[in-house]
Amino acid sequence: MNLFLVAIDKASYNSHLQTILTFVGIGGFLAATILGSIGWYNSKRPPGWEASDRR
Repeated sequence: MNLFLVAIDKASYNSHLQTILTFVGIGGFLAATILGSIGWYNSKRPPGWEASDRR
């Protein structure tokens, strides 16, 4: 285990960490946008439109 830790330098670790956090942030934003859009689309219809069919 100690040999593995010596092989990873700090600059490489920080670079990988920054890349992973960037992808997680972008993925979270996309997931929130997509799921929010689906929820908004499926939300209650305006008064008078509750019984109309969706196409």
